[in-house]
Amino acid sequence: MYMDSTSLQYIVYIAIIIVFIIIHCFKPGEILYKSQNNSDNSNQEGGNDNIQNYKGYENIMKENAKYASMIGGLQQIGGNEINQLNIGNNFIEGLFTSVSVLLLSLIIVNDLTQVKNIPLTGNISKYAFSLLPIVLIIPLSAIILKFLPGWKSIFSNTFGYLFNFGASKSLKEFVNLIMDNDNDMKNKQIIEKIYADPSIYYSILTPENFNDHLEHLLTNKKLQDIEQKPNTWSYQTLGKWNELEDTAKNLGKFVLRQDYIGKYFWYLLFGIYAISISSNIVSGYISIPTDEDIEQMAEDVEQVATDSAKDLINKTKKHTNNVGKDLITTIA
Repeated sequence: MYMDSTSLQYIVYIAIIIVFIIIHCFKPGEILYKSQNNSDNSNQEGGNDNIQNYKGYENIMKENAKYASMIGGLQQIGGNEINQLNIGNNFIEGLFTSVSVLLLSLIIVNDLTQVKNIPLTGNISKYAFSLLPIVLIIPLSAIILKFLPGWKSIFSNTFGYLFNFGASKSLKEFVNLIMDNDNDMKNKQIIEKIYADPSIYYSILTPENFNDHLEHLLTNKKLQDIEQKPNTWSYQTLGKWNELEDTAKNLGKFVLRQDYIGKYFWYLLFGIYAISISSNIVSGYISIPTDEDIEQMAEDVEQVATDSAKDLINKTKKHTNNVGKDLITTIA
C-alpha cells in the first residue's frame, strides 16, 4: 500500500518522539548541584584569577526569579566553592534534534527525487525551500524552550504529571523523611499541604528551580532570598543530607521526566507545523515525467487511437448496413 510523503513524515516524527521520551525516562540526567572546592587557587591576590570554567555543563543563572540558560561553566570570582549544575541530559536532546532533522530531510529528498522526479542539478533552490522548514523550525523549537522554560509548564503540569507514574509516591517519601528529621521546621504546614495534594507542588517544581526549593525546605532560608542569591545552595552541607540524598535524587528524576514530557509535546507541535509547511511547498512542484512515463503515455495514446479507430469503423459498418437494408426495403 502506497503511503504519501506527508503521512510518512508524521508517523516517523511521532515514533521518534515516543522513542526519545522512553529514553529520557530511563536516562533523565542530573538535577542536583555539585560543589567544587577550589582552595588551591584561593590565595591568589584579590581572587580575580580564581575562575573555573566547566565546559559541557549547563548553568542556570537567576535574576529576580527569572531564569536564563548558558552553555558553559559557572564562573565565580573570589571564592573557594563553585556550585556547578548539570541539568538533564543534553546529549539525548541534541541527538533527538539531529535524528529528527536527518530522517525527515531524507523522506523529503526521496519524495522529490523518486516521486516528483526532480533532479538536484538545476533545482537546488527547490530542495532548499523544501528542507528549510524542517532544518529551521525543529532546532529553533529547542532554542525557544531553552530560553523560555515557562512554556513547558502548559504540558508538563498536565500530560507530564499524568504520565509521570510514581511521581506522587516519590514526593510523599521525601516529605516523610523531612518531617521525621525536623518536625519543628518552619515549613511543616507547607509540607502537610504538599502531602495532601502532590500535584500542586509538582506544578511549581521545575529543573531550573529544584535546588532552590530543596534549599527552602531543608534550611531556614526564604525562597525569595534564595532566588536573589543564585547558586549559593548549602543544603548538602547539612548533617541530615546523607539520609535524604537518594530520595532527593529520585524526586529530581521525576521532576525531569515531567519536564521532558511537556517539552516533547511542544516538539510535537513545532514538528507538525514544520512538516505541514514543507509538504505544502513540495506539493506545489510539478512532477517531471520519466522516460518510462513518456513511453507509457505514448502507448496509452496509441491504444486510445486504435480503440477509437476500431469503434469508428464498427459504427460506419453498422450505419452502412442499416442504410442498405432500408434501401432494399424501399425498392421492394
